[in-house]
Amino acid sequence: MRGIGMVFLDQVPGSHRLMTVSKVGEVFPLTTTANGKACLAKLEQQEAIKLIRNEWDRNGVKRDLAEFLKQLENIKKCGLAYDLDEHACGVSAIGFAFQDWAGELHSISVPVPSTRFAE
Repeated sequence: MRGIGMVFLDQVPGSHRLMTVSKVGEVFPLTTTANGKACLAKLEQQEAIKLIRNEWDRNGVKRDLAEFLKQLENIKKCGLAYDLDEHACGVSAIGFAFQDWAGELHSISVPVPSTRFAE
């Protein structure tokens, strides 16, 4: 997590013919990605709200904040976040977040074509 987005630091491509790939250095949003939601769930609620509102205001997003905060609470409890066709149609992902030795937030996510996600 860097500032107001998730920056991809590394990519391990899958072995299936149909796979999802993100470019290293690419910045993804916080509220529609598994890795972003996982990191938001690790933050203090007020800090998370500030980032959520910033992203939604910049992108003209109209969503229920209370509902999204409940989703973050569930992520905090189970440790896993999901993106079910939210960021990109046809791509779903699962992710979790952790702090490194310096206290920086990172996450690992596994994106797959949505047709294979339940499997």
